[in-house]
Amino acid sequence: MITIQIYADAAAVAKAAARLVYERLAEHEEERKFLLALSGGSTPRSMYAQLRDLPKVAELLNHRAEIFFSDERAVPPDSDQSNYRAARVGLLEPLNLKSEIVHRLRGEAKSLEAEALRYEHEMRAVAEIGDTEVPRFDLVLLGIGPDGHTASLFADHDWRNSERKLVASPFVGLKQSHRLTFTLRMLNAARTAVFLATGADKADAIKKVLSAEFESDMLPARRVEAAETIWLLDQAAADKLNPDQARGTIKRC
Repeated sequence: MITIQIYADAAAVAKAAARLVYERLAEHEEERKFLLALSGGSTPRSMYAQLRDLPKVAELLNHRAEIFFSDERAVPPDSDQSNYRAARVGLLEPLNLKSEIVHRLRGEAKSLEAEALRYEHEMRAVAEIGDTEVPRFDLVLLGIGPDGHTASLFADHDWRNSERKLVASPFVGLKQSHRLTFTLRMLNAARTAVFLATGADKADAIKKVLSAEFESDMLPARRVEAAETIWLLDQAAADKLNPDQARGTIKRC
């Protein structure tokens, strides 16, 4: 099920994303932990600022959540390019979250392939599932690039060889860089995937990814279909989307 929510601007998208994370955490009363995956990009940084101002959010995260990352660059954790660093500075440290609930991808690892496998084991251990099962994240936050990539899944991704895995360690030719990333298998197992997209530079990609008439496996974001997939867009990002051709229900907020 795809839901598309359109907001006036980027600030409204960040606020809506923070509220969604907060509400899902507050509603989670199961004994098992709430599995949350964070993403990189500028919009999540704005979302962190909104989230940390909500009442008792630190208590909710510390007692109910386990925090993972959907992708990471091959950089150390103090790098300006690190998704973990952005989360640490914007959310984890300001809320004084317990270190044991935060599970980072080690972009500085000598072997990214070994790190990908280690992360798979860690996710399964936290989720308390077997060695062949796929963890079902309660909420995975994602972005989308102007080229239609999401997480670190780009058009040149080796889909055939990576989809047996939960975490891949691709070399992204389009970026000339090594990455760690959740695979499509992992993303599509999520209970809820939430895309955050703002800015006019995303409009062409949004049109292609969310148009029922456009068909292409070259846009990785189009291949993400979790049990519930929510798109939070600002007006600039949604500007070229035709409501009559959309692959989901549109709500203007």
